[in-house]
Amino acid sequence: MMKRCREMTHLSNLAICLMVVLVISMGKYSVLVRGELSGTVSGRIIDEYDQGMGNVEIQVYSSDEVLVKNESTSSDGSFSVDLGLRREYVLYFSKEGYAAFTKTILLRSTEPVDLGDIILLKALRLFYTVLGLVARPGDELVLPFTVSNIGEEAEVVEFSVAKPKGWTMRILDQIGQVSKIHLLTGASLNLRLVVTVPQTSAGDYKLSLSATGKTSSTLDFTVTVDTGEIDYTETSISCSEPWQVASTGSVATFDLMITNNVKDDIYLLYIENPSLPNKNWTTSFYSDIKNVKSVGIEALQKSLITLLVEVPSDAAPND
Repeated sequence: MMKRCREMTHLSNLAICLMVVLVISMGKYSVLVRGELSGTVSGRIIDEYDQGMGNVEIQVYSSDEVLVKNESTSSDGSFSVDLGLRREYVLYFSKEGYAAFTKTILLRSTEPVDLGDIILLKALRLFYTVLGLVARPGDELVLPFTVSNIGEEAEVVEFSVAKPKGWTMRILDQIGQVSKIHLLTGASLNLRLVVTVPQTSAGDYKLSLSATGKTSSTLDFTVTVDTGEIDYTETSISCSEPWQVASTGSVATFDLMITNNVKDDIYLLYIENPSLPNKNWTTSFYSDIKNVKSVGIEALQKSLITLLVEVPSDAAPND
């Protein structure tokens, strides 16, 4: 009787072992099936200079906005993420100081998906249309530029300049000189870089303007100083950015440099009517922050005048 009991106990233990092995085997089989029903999404994150960007955060969301995975790029900017098949995903790439990038994909098969190179742009942007200028000794150049924040966080932006010895450079807004601004996300600000050329200058000179927040953006200028003969017989007016694209309801700003090469004089400022599309367009002139209709300029001197053009809401395309 005891022997039979021991045999039954042995058989019972064996059955339990078989059940455990079966459960483990089924567990392995389940993992294997899930592995077969997944696909790989890979790529490389680079900056504007084609350099790989490490530590870029990669958040993967399902179509119902549930966070599926949170990973980051390697030191060379590459990444590889395994995801389940037959589902739509949104990949969100982000790094402090850069504009985020979003990519939507639908995994249909186990065939690897290579997204290639994805560029992340700096959130802080500087724009200027002309980077090469011609000036004369003693000139004051006005260089309009725009600073923009295309990122998702506000930026505190500090400006700095690199200039040749003896040159002066200052940054102005509509009120006065600035060295630091607070720029909200999605915002842009039009500013002016005012450069004074020394009387002893001649040849080509390099100047740089930098805006620094969480990242930095730089504009490099080349100024050619011409020492040729000056015509003292007439007054001239120049604009460093005479062509602009504007939207309806906006205001276009033109910085005009009036040079008086004759005797002391007073100049009347106005826009000829035929040059405006219709009466709904309005213009005004400013010296510093004051609205003016005329300006007095001494002989052989210059004056900076700002022309504001208000574009009406009913303006037609290409006006």
